[in-house]
Amino acid sequence: GLREAVVAAREEGASGLLLTASGDRAFCAGGDIRQVAAMPPQQRRDFLRREYSLMIELFALRDSVPVVALADGLIFGAGAGLFMAAETRIASAPSSLAMPECALGIVPDVGATDYLRSCLEGGIGQWASLTGGRFSSDAMAAGGLCTHVCGADETERQPGQRSLPSTSDAADAVQATYSSLVDCSSAAELRDTIDSCGAGGVG
Repeated sequence: GLREAVVAAREEGASGLLLTASGDRAFCAGGDIRQVAAMPPQQRRDFLRREYSLMIELFALRDSVPVVALADGLIFGAGAGLFMAAETRIASAPSSLAMPECALGIVPDVGATDYLRSCLEGGIGQWASLTGGRFSSDAMAAGGLCTHVCGADETERQPGQRSLPSTSDAADAVQATYSSLVDCSSAAELRDTIDSCGAGGVG
């Protein structure tokens, strides 16, 4: 499983870790909220503890090896947490990211309260936290939720056959693999629109 891959990458000196998924609908659409809610309290706590600890381990792995996430499709809930734990985050053009549980009144988890605040400029993070708003790949790029966008047909290709040479060369390996890669580092229209809506404050 993923936890074993993270441990192996850390302990065996892997050159990098690539997070991807099979299928054509989702990178990861998260867990079934109804299924988790139906668990006995202790089982529910254990489930969430394992999930959150995995996110922390994955994020910490970035200090020793390059971690790249390649998403094609839905990046929802816990899937967004996995995606955001990577340092290099590539989304295909049809991809979208959301924390849909926010619309049910659930506080954003799996690190979302941090990355929605730290990655997104202006009021975008607060808007997403309150609404569960869905980001298209363009909006992800504008807000800094993904570092690159590639064509959907390029997601089947994987940098260095799932191997990256070193932390310093990770970006070069990615660029060499995805010819239509677009670097996405600037905030844009989404931020300006949301900020203008909140300019008058709340009365």
